[in-house]
Amino acid sequence: MPIGHRSFRIEVAFAVLSIASLVVYTTGGPLGRGLTLTLVSVGVAVSVLVHLTRRRSLAGPTWWFVFIAFCFLSGASASWLISVDIGGATAPPQPVTQVAVALGYLCLLGAALWAVSPIARWDTGGVLDAATAGVGVAVVLWLTLLDPGLHMSGATSATHAFDLVVLVVLSALAGALVRAATASHAARPSLIYFLIGVTLTLAGNVLGITTVDPHTGAAPSWAGAVWPMAYVAAWAAATHPASAAIGRKPGRHFESQLSTRRIVLLGIALGLGPLAAAARLVLNLHVDWMTLIVAQLCLITMVLTRVGQLASAHRNFAKKLEYLADHDSLTGLANRRSVDRHLHALTIRVGAGRAPGVAVLFVDLNRFKQTNDDYGHHVGDQLLKAVADRLALLVRQHGGDLVGRLGGDEFVLILECDPEETAESARARVTEAFAAPFSLSTGPMTIVREHRTGVRAARRTCVR
Repeated sequence: MPIGHRSFRIEVAFAVLSIASLVVYTTGGPLGRGLTLTLVSVGVAVSVLVHLTRRRSLAGPTWWFVFIAFCFLSGASASWLISVDIGGATAPPQPVTQVAVALGYLCLLGAALWAVSPIARWDTGGVLDAATAGVGVAVVLWLTLLDPGLHMSGATSATHAFDLVVLVVLSALAGALVRAATASHAARPSLIYFLIGVTLTLAGNVLGITTVDPHTGAAPSWAGAVWPMAYVAAWAAATHPASAAIGRKPGRHFESQLSTRRIVLLGIALGLGPLAAAARLVLNLHVDWMTLIVAQLCLITMVLTRVGQLASAHRNFAKKLEYLADHDSLTGLANRRSVDRHLHALTIRVGAGRAPGVAVLFVDLNRFKQTNDDYGHHVGDQLLKAVADRLALLVRQHGGDLVGRLGGDEFVLILECDPEETAESARARVTEAFAAPFSLSTGPMTIVREHRTGVRAARRTCVR
């Protein structure tokens, strides 16, 4: 079946299953809710396992994480269905159910992180910026919705801490998924479904806290309707044809530049929390100052990490420019500028009596143009790099010697030595170095003897 048809089928199935699970969950009573969660979670686990066994391209950590996650969630949902919805118990078996749910969501978190990791490796700055924006949004949600709701319900400090960590992690992950989805064209549909699942999970946590009755401590049944829809989104992410591209590196290079738009985004992320706190203070409402301070410190750390990354990229770029200014881009040898500077410094040392002398040997490849014409410039480049490697072996790695490329097929060796004693032997070593054939992609290529078409080992220039 064509990929376009399969994608369309997944999109239709996602819409139908989401609407159906929403309707059954909200209208089916306690038993309907339990059955919906159990059937959807089991269906997702089975479907992902089938795709893992049939499509080798899916055999990666992301989808195994998803499969294991829904095995845990299926067990938790079935336990709740059997003990509470069917058996009439007030609560499912503890702490088994809680542990299963926690492990399930940890596996889903691992799957989402693994899906984002290829983009994070190639676009660390972009993913970090998006995650910072997500944390900024989380701070606002906490100050305006979640903390007041938990405060009214009398939740414990441990519950506050747990819900805060979940909120921050999901929000940061949602931001990272937004960046990953925009950066990876091949994996975009699957990443978007992942993003939908994470967003619905975030919404479920927010609704579960903000809609709690302060007297009974229970949330309305409709508040949990987003959970089966989040499960369906995870199923769509795993079964969409684009899921095969999850885990692959993006098809283009990303720059670490901090554009004006991103600077504004980071500024907004840093300012949202204090603005929300100030607004609640003006309205004479409760403000969780401790969480705000910790969150702002985390945001500042993320921004400073981003700045540090940019500073490191700037240093690396400066080193690269400095290297390219003195080296030939093809062979890595010293370029003409570097050769002139080295020769000038060496002649000054000779004149001051701090060096015994200088021998300069020029080397060029006769009929090199014919090699380019016959085999192509890529083969000519291979030959130049092979010649450069051999010439580099003829000089001392530490000392006053230097091998450079003047341009085209012209090379030069600068030796710090007594030219009358060393230059002739060096010239012979150059000629001998070209006796063996060069291994190129088209096969071995021999540069024939000097007096024919091979190396014109240069005359020496002596300075004493």
